[in-house]
Amino acid sequence: MPLKVTDSLVKKVLQQYRIGENFTILKPESGYRNTVVPIKVGGKTLSIIFYKDEPKILQKIKVSNLISNSLAKKGWPTRHVVSKSSHSILKLHHSTQTYYCCLYNYLPGNTINWENYSKKHIKLLGQVLGFLHQDLKLVEVRSDILVDKIYLILDRNNNKMYKYFTNKEVTDALEQKLKLKVNLKFREKLNSVAAKLKNNHSEQLLHMDFVRGNILFCKQNNYQFVQDSRLIFDDDKKENNQQLAISGILDFEKVALGPREVELARTLAFLLVDCKYKAPQKVLKYFLYSGYLKRGQQQNINVRLVSQLVKHFLFQDFYYFLLHNPYESLPQNEHFTRTCKFLLSQTNPVLISLEQT
Repeated sequence: MPLKVTDSLVKKVLQQYRIGENFTILKPESGYRNTVVPIKVGGKTLSIIFYKDEPKILQKIKVSNLISNSLAKKGWPTRHVVSKSSHSILKLHHSTQTYYCCLYNYLPGNTINWENYSKKHIKLLGQVLGFLHQDLKLVEVRSDILVDKIYLILDRNNNKMYKYFTNKEVTDALEQKLKLKVNLKFREKLNSVAAKLKNNHSEQLLHMDFVRGNILFCKQNNYQFVQDSRLIFDDDKKENNQQLAISGILDFEKVALGPREVELARTLAFLLVDCKYKAPQKVLKYFLYSGYLKRGQQQNINVRLVSQLVKHFLFQDFYYFLLHNPYESLPQNEHFTRTCKFLLSQTNPVLISLEQT
């Protein structure tokens, strides 16, 4: 459920941030776990983000702020804290709800649907992730701020999925309503991948939510928003004198420590399923080879590990679809059916298999 944020609550927050009376509240933008309220203040646009009060949210906000502030200092279009108050993160009790909130700069641009991602968008996404990884590697994390390790996250998820899929009610419903059967050997296969990550010593900070809703694109004339060449599609033909650029990278709440292959696989799993008008081989070529490795100036990627992790994330997404939706509705969900199609198309019992009954 989206957070309900009233004008009176926004005004209360602005008072605490010592913003005067000369401001205009713009239309809120509701997300899954937060609500963004843009405000005009003295010719400038800022954003108040209201976060749901949920487990570990304060820690997540602190980590996100630390990393996005550091990247902003390096010229990245990320949110950075804008506050005259000594406490940049506020905790508020309003009506029956508790909120955390923070005041940030405003980033221009728009998200676009996966199906509207062109070859240029996919290449640019890989390019920007390549450069982002270079700078994330240099970000120092304070000792008092905990960042989870990716192999621990995957290990916890594997245990949750195993518990779910060994529930007889789940297996019966899967067979009866969706005609699907899960091979329980998936746990052994996925745990072996998590073990590889534990023993991989090339870990660094990863965004881990580098997906459609967190990437702002803009088509710009004369680089009015973006001047950093790392964020601009470098061989654009300038249709109508416009150039494609990424003008914002949002939400570092899921940041984790791990090898780069994990983030590549996480983003690729989304791209493969949701860019339905592009062949999988083309998506891989545009994002990984043309974008990340060539334009993003990266090297020494374990492509086999990326492939194994893509299957891991596809299975994890399959699990989340089942967990959060009535089974009866899923055959009408194109993202679910395409995820199943990819899992069923695996000819070798590599990581997991879904067997049609």
